[in-house]
Amino acid sequence: MDDLASRKILSESNHTVDLAGQARRRTLQAADRFDPPAIPDLRRRVHAETAARICELAEHLPMGDREVLRAVFADARRVAEVAALLGRTPRQIRGRVRALTRRVLDPRFEFVVRSRDRWPDERRLVAQLRLIEGRPMRSVARLLGMTLHHVRRQEDTIDALFEAAGEVVRDIDRACA
Repeated sequence: MDDLASRKILSESNHTVDLAGQARRRTLQAADRFDPPAIPDLRRRVHAETAARICELAEHLPMGDREVLRAVFADARRVAEVAALLGRTPRQIRGRVRALTRRVLDPRFEFVVRSRDRWPDERRLVAQLRLIEGRPMRSVARLLGMTLHHVRRQEDTIDALFEAAGEVVRDIDRACA
């Protein structure tokens, strides 16, 4: 097969997909997403250490998000009780708690919390709004008066710093072993 034919295929929607670029990028992004193995099942009792860790990290979230996680994990309230207090359905609160838990247990969250004070203002604001508060990229760009490209570049820099920090820790572990 020639080079041009090997780089392009037809998808189900009859759009041409460049395998060397766009499709690979989508695959890498999907593979890079953090999928924590320890997201607690809200229908069961959560281990005390996991609940304490979630509550500790939740201190960096905005007030409303922090209070929802504190009610579920620290106060051990049922999701139905929290939903009734907030005027939402239990399903909505369960989804919100799951998303917030996934965010705070993401290793990048803790990295940003520990490192952001040493970063330039733009990067710190992007990290706060995107990784701590979980806002969409468009919203962050609009709020900070940046282009989407600039927000994405700042986030890429944060990811590179995170990866570099992880490599340093692995090197130290190897040296100590």
